[in-house]
Amino acid sequence: MDGVLIVSSDCHGGIPREEYRQYLDPKYRADFDDYDKTLSAWEESGGPAAGPFPQSVIDSREELADRTNFADSQGRLHDLERIGVTSEVIFPGGSPRTAPPWSDFLAITSYRARTPRTRELQWAGEKAYNRWLSEFCLDVGPQRRVGLACMPYHDIGAAVDEVHWAKENGLNGVIFPAFHYDLPEYVHGWYWEPFFSACEEVGFSLNIHGGSGGPALGAHSALMNVEWFWTPRPVWQLIFSGVFDRHPNLYVAITEATASWVPDVMAQCDAAYDLFKSAHAYSPLVVEDKDLPERRPSEYWTTNGFVGESLVRLSEIEMRHKIGVGTIMYGVDYPHPEGTWGQAITWMQAALGRADVPEDEARMMLGLNAARCYSLDVDALAPVAAGVGPTIEEVLVRPTDEHLDLVKQEAIRDGFELATRHFETESFV
Repeated sequence: MDGVLIVSSDCHGGIPREEYRQYLDPKYRADFDDYDKTLSAWEESGGPAAGPFPQSVIDSREELADRTNFADSQGRLHDLERIGVTSEVIFPGGSPRTAPPWSDFLAITSYRARTPRTRELQWAGEKAYNRWLSEFCLDVGPQRRVGLACMPYHDIGAAVDEVHWAKENGLNGVIFPAFHYDLPEYVHGWYWEPFFSACEEVGFSLNIHGGSGGPALGAHSALMNVEWFWTPRPVWQLIFSGVFDRHPNLYVAITEATASWVPDVMAQCDAAYDLFKSAHAYSPLVVEDKDLPERRPSEYWTTNGFVGESLVRLSEIEMRHKIGVGTIMYGVDYPHPEGTWGQAITWMQAALGRADVPEDEARMMLGLNAARCYSLDVDALAPVAAGVGPTIEEVLVRPTDEHLDLVKQEAIRDGFELATRHFETESFV
């Protein structure tokens, strides 16, 4: 039987920091030289890590990334084909030292308030990343790589221009931060409407990655696990603001932020919607009908929402119908140590096989849902999937406890200890 189409909804890319220089507008190269020199000296001195991870985790990320070919186009393609992946969605942050210059993607305080000058430099670095990413995606032919462009959200007109540039240059979506300190909330269409219109026009989804935006918690970053709502928060803002009524073909995807929150959050949103809908019937002064979306929030999730499951849990696959089988996308998180790519087929079996997922649902979650989110041509990708993808029989095997225990030991030995914590089976935790 032909291989299953696997589209990884969560991978990361980038090049060594010094290589971004060639992609920068020349007027920023002197600034970059100072930035690179200062940051390199800080790194060499053993200065404490910035961002959400302790230094030990950053070191492990660098070490594991160095064992891969993630920054080499053909080497990366081979790495992913070897584990059955036909197409991949690329976020920034392949490793700490390959992040776009001046960017703070995947930092707890991402998209914090900035001065005009720091905004300018951030966009210069992220624009250089987009230029590199375009070349990287085009190098392997159409649709093998789904590149997500960074955007200058502080200048919505420039963001609209960048959306059209990205479409013309082989990219397939946009990075959409969970939160901004100094920009209007996503409910305020007067600011965001031109951008949403541009994304719908070219078929770009809005992609929110766990860690991309939230409050500055300092030493109390453990609160991130309590205030989990920062990552999916744009979903209910977009729904209640009526974006999906105005733009029915616009999609939003939440990646690497689990999926178990979906049923409860959608139930809460539906309850709030129903309450205000009924309140309007008795007192139009409470809320005007025009201020509510046309449908219940859970209906928009089904038609316009996606969740990228790169931290796959058996328990979440078992509740897939409550989450929405048509909304779940599978990701391997290459080249990060918490990802499943180290033992990809076994992780699929540990979740899909043990949950007794039927073939049609497995194919949806492994690739077809992502193809819908990113406007991929399934027929065009089928010949590649036939050659590199696992068979459906392989994917849906129920692995034994003994096999999973052995793979867990191998994962820990090979630097994937973080990955093993995301799988809940009787003996595989």
